[in-house]
Amino acid sequence: VEQLAQARVARAFSQRRLGARLGMAEIVVGKWETAAERPSINSLIRWAFELGYDLAVVDAGGMAHCAQVVPRGQEPLEEFVFRRIALTLKEARDERWLTQEEVGSALDVSEWTVRMWETARRQPRITHLLAWADVVGCLVLLTNIGVEAGGGSREIRR
Repeated sequence: VEQLAQARVARAFSQRRLGARLGMAEIVVGKWETAAERPSINSLIRWAFELGYDLAVVDAGGMAHCAQVVPRGQEPLEEFVFRRIALTLKEARDERWLTQEEVGSALDVSEWTVRMWETARRQPRITHLLAWADVVGCLVLLTNIGVEAGGGSREIRR
């Protein structure tokens, strides 16, 4: 969030202007930037893209992972990006031979919840997304659009 606040200032966007571009009040942007509230995953994705960032999944060695996901018809950007992240984290879980039940137990959520996240039928809160990535040995990073993860990327902080 701090990185996005800095990017907004660097691009000379006021909170009002950014809020208008995101379709929300400037006070909402201010609450996100001061950590008074956390954005939803969809709002985080829109906020990041508006400022020239994407969300990337990298492993502990800094290697970017990206599931091969094809956009669905008129699928909104936020849904596509989350679906890509969710499938990437599912693949990371599979590579570590973890079950949905084990991931759920580590996150204090049900196996059903993990299945809903992995199939992008439900979205976790940001804190759960970051913890989910950690459980499967990954990080979720903000990456400059057009830059590979690992170069020009920053970790999203809880």
